[in-house]
Amino acid sequence: MIVPEPPGKTWSIEPHTRAKLNILRFYLQAWFPILSAGGFPRIVFVDGFAGPGRYLGGEEGSPLVALRAVVDQRLSLDSVFEFHFVERDAEVAARLKHELAAFAPGLAQKRDISVTVHSERTFTDAYPSIKLRLGTAPAFALIDPFGWTGVPFGIVRDLMSRPATEVVFNFMHEEINRFLAQEDQSNNFDVLFGCATWRDIRRFKGYERTYRLHNLYRAQLINDARARFVRSFTMVNDRRRIDYFLFFATNSLHGLERMKEAMWKVDPSGGFQFSDATDPSAPSLFGNQPDLALFRRQLQARYGHTTVPIEQVFEYVVAETAFLGKHARSVLKTEEQSHPPGIGVHCQTQRRSGTFPVDRGIQIEFK
Repeated sequence: MIVPEPPGKTWSIEPHTRAKLNILRFYLQAWFPILSAGGFPRIVFVDGFAGPGRYLGGEEGSPLVALRAVVDQRLSLDSVFEFHFVERDAEVAARLKHELAAFAPGLAQKRDISVTVHSERTFTDAYPSIKLRLGTAPAFALIDPFGWTGVPFGIVRDLMSRPATEVVFNFMHEEINRFLAQEDQSNNFDVLFGCATWRDIRRFKGYERTYRLHNLYRAQLINDARARFVRSFTMVNDRRRIDYFLFFATNSLHGLERMKEAMWKVDPSGGFQFSDATDPSAPSLFGNQPDLALFRRQLQARYGHTTVPIEQVFEYVVAETAFLGKHARSVLKTEEQSHPPGIGVHCQTQRRSGTFPVDRGIQIEFK
């Protein structure tokens, strides 16, 4: 029997898209249970450029990945989950609806899930109705456009003004860089950056322009959108050129660490590499073994010959380096147990050597 072709339009998945979806999967598998356990009665997921739901080879797109993070969740979830998928292209939206309908049996077992497809509408057009649904619920917004239009910075600013809300934005550097000098795109870039400062960057070339664009958008997230923590990650293609920056903005240190943990799980195969872009001088590649010698030097440069609370060390590691709390524990354990010790550990209560609980009043003396 010939199986009819599903309605609508789809395409083959790119290796870097597969990696982004893995990041999303790893993160949401942790994020949904944390918020539900935190007592939030309702949690919202927004996909501003949802796509077809499934790619040509059968791979699940971001809408199904997000839904599966709830449907297949092994931990108890007591919240109501609300999903908003925005897709402008009518044919792509038709395919998305088809895939969601095929996914429906899994949803039927989870009565605490609602799904809305905002079809044949841009993210800009759909956002006002989504905004009405946000209220005080925590939200995760995935904003993954094909270019640089349709993502007003005002929307990002509004999202970040809400409690417990996080944004992942795909800054399409290659396309932005290519069209930056086109006068007919000036208004679009004003809207994208939320300012006109980008115009001063047009006179620069190469990596100088690249990182000035990156740093401008990051500064806008921090200073204009008031995001407490902003981390960015670079996708480098097989020609060693930067394709895009993936920005993550949050007001939660815990959320930032979970996102970095998701990045570290990515397998850098398929002709690309992800790396931390917030600090280009520390190019630790995710998916590889961490360079703990580099990390040790960073800690020493920051805290050498000082004594600081362990909580301060961990916040610095998560917020300002490419590394994770577990990497910090590994380095601190090695330093404490080396001969002679590289650190002194002062604790108000007894603890086991090589352990660094954050509730014991521990002070680390860097020598």
